[in-house]
Order: sequence, then C-alpha cells, then structure tokens
Amino acid sequence: MEIKGVTQNAAWEIFLNPNDLGFGIMKDPNREKFGFLVTRGPGVNFNHLIRNEDAGFQTVDEAADEIGRILNEIVEQATIPETGLTLTKEDVQSIVTALKAHQFFGTYPVY
Repeated sequence: MEIKGVTQNAAWEIFLNPNDLGFGIMKDPNREKFGFLVTRGPGVNFNHLIRNEDAGFQTVDEAADEIGRILNEIVEQATIPETGLTLTKEDVQSIVTALKAHQFFGTYPVY
C-alpha cells in the first residue's frame, strides 16, 4: 500500500484492526487551524498510527473528510485476507460522521 503520510505498517494496522482504533481532531490554539490523530485503541496503549496535528485544516469537517479519504484509500488498496474482520467503507462513513459531530471517536469497546 502506498498512501501519502501513512506508513505501510500503519495502514495494515488500521485495516486489520477496525475495532481498536481512536480518532481525534484538534484545534491548534496558536493558528486557529485543525489537525488530526489516528491511534490504536486502549488495548495497544493508544499507539500513534497517523499524526497530522499541524495540517492546517480550516474546519473540523475538512479534517474529518481527510481522515475519511485516507481510510478509504486504505480499504481500496488492501488485499482482503481470507478470514478476519477488516475495515470497510461503511466503517469509514460511520467514523467520519462521528468525527464531524464530536471531534473524537473510538471504535474500541468502552467498559
């Protein structure tokens, strides 16, 4: 997989672990712009997979759309394994919708 700003390992971790991901959109108080962060969930100590905190998006929606673009690219480029749960375009749409509404979203279970 070749996706700008995403390592191959990160792309595979995202694709193969759709139920253990965290997403956040943050505002840089100095620039009044938004960036984002994609992590694994609490099961892997919220390890950073994609950091784009200083991207300079004008709105939350722009940042959420960029996350969606990256995730869709991962889904399109990945070779589906024979078995197992993988990230889908439906998952991506749910993630983007939640981010636009709340700026933070986790696919992991909350106990």
